[in-house]
Amino acid sequence: MMAAAERLAAATETLDRVLGKLDAQQEMLNAKVDRIVAAVEESIAQTTERQQPEGAESELKQRVVQLEKSNADLQAQASRMARRRCLRWCRR
Repeated sequence: MMAAAERLAAATETLDRVLGKLDAQQEMLNAKVDRIVAAVEESIAQTTERQQPEGAESELKQRVVQLEKSNADLQAQASRMARRRCLRWCRR
């Protein structure tokens, strides 16, 4: 009984470390996404200041929509990866 409790305690500590690493990875991904969004917003602001013709502005808006979709897809993918890793460790 005592050995089982010790194994459970060790597994809990390992799981805690793994979850900490996953949290750190998630934070890094979020920081990267934030930097990408900031760069896109800055680019839009600079373009607006230059007063590009309507066609170019429309293209930029479409590009922003594409980048926002990619951003959302990456966040969803990162979330799925984190859940999968957690599930793998939880099953052990």
